[in-house]
Amino acid sequence: RKIEGNINLGTLFDALVTYREDRPIDFLNHENVRTFLGKDNDINKEIIKTLETCPEELPFIHHGITITCDEYDKTTGILRNPSIRNGGNSTYSFLAFHDKHTNTKILERAKKTYVPVKIIQTENVILKDRVGECSNSQNSIELWQFLIQNPQMVDKLYQTNKFQLQLFKWAKETHDVTKINFYGKL
Repeated sequence: RKIEGNINLGTLFDALVTYREDRPIDFLNHENVRTFLGKDNDINKEIIKTLETCPEELPFIHHGITITCDEYDKTTGILRNPSIRNGGNSTYSFLAFHDKHTNTKILERAKKTYVPVKIIQTENVILKDRVGECSNSQNSIELWQFLIQNPQMVDKLYQTNKFQLQLFKWAKETHDVTKINFYGKL
């Protein structure tokens, strides 16, 4: 069975802190294909920065946490044998933020927001592994691909040879020069 929704960040903080009291938090992520990349990782720093400056944006910009478990009790919210399959670095970042801002207004503000969560209840080990594999697999996107969506950025960045080369490579691979011609650059 699959349950999707949002979890209040205050509730998530409490659950993670309680979990951490009984066992290392690493155990919750032990079946995650990614290990913790550190607080200095750019994405993890951005998660913490978002929580510090504009936590209300989190539900809109965070892809969420995917958890598998053997059993989920809807009444108590207790998960038996939980494992974070996607969102482990976010979980560590949430805890780092919580620990840094304990008993502050910044933490109280962040506790009011939500993060998307998907819980997959199954005892099928193969399915659990497939959930972990698929929820962590995606085509990579390079910065220039985001920038090409903004005509003003294209104009500013067009002066660099690297950007011109990326545009040319993109057009050659997709056989679609209309986007480049739209900006009047080739």
